[in-house]
Amino acid sequence: MSKVFQKFMQATVLTLSVTALNTQNVFAQDRRDFIVYNSNRLTITQLYVSPTNTQNWGRDILPGTLRSGSYTTVFFSDRSNRCVYDVMAVYQNGTYDVGRVNACQTVVINFSGDGGDYAPR
Repeated sequence: MSKVFQKFMQATVLTLSVTALNTQNVFAQDRRDFIVYNSNRLTITQLYVSPTNTQNWGRDILPGTLRSGSYTTVFFSDRSNRCVYDVMAVYQNGTYDVGRVNACQTVVINFSGDGGDYAPR
């Protein structure tokens, strides 16, 4: 395969990837909807998204598990103007990652590594 053709194919793949992400935003029902991608070595077994001003996490919003290399979309339907949320991903070994996200400005949250940075108490 010629180098020119390889570069053309790489550019095409990049364009298609960017288009897919942009299309996600166009068809989103709420500007806060975002994709959660698991590039962690471990499976995510629970996912929590809660407003920053609440004391508890609420219910697990993951409809099953999220294996490494998989993604899911978080949809909002509460008609709130709130943008900032806390997000927690719990892995199959019980460790977890916690972060804060501005959902109004976020398209993808990527969890990576080898388990979580925190262990249960």
